Amino acid sequence: MRRAHPDWFREDLSTLFGLLAQGRIVPEVAQVLPLAEVREAHRMIESGEVLGKLVLRVGR
Repeated sequence: MRRAHPDWFREDLSTLFGLLAQGRIVPEVAQVLPLAEVREAHRMIESGEVLGKLVLRVGR
C-alpha cells in the first residue's frame, strides 16, 4: 500500500499515531530484546509463540 497509494498510507499512519497519542489504542508488547538477539526474535515470530509485539532495543 505504501508504494501503490502513498497518500492513503500517510493518512492511515497519521490516524494510527493520533489514536496512539490519545491513548485510544495501546500496543501489547510481549517482550523487549536487545538488537543483538534479532535472530531469536525472528525465530520466535516464525514459530508463532509471540502474542503481541517484539521490541528490539539499541543500547542499554
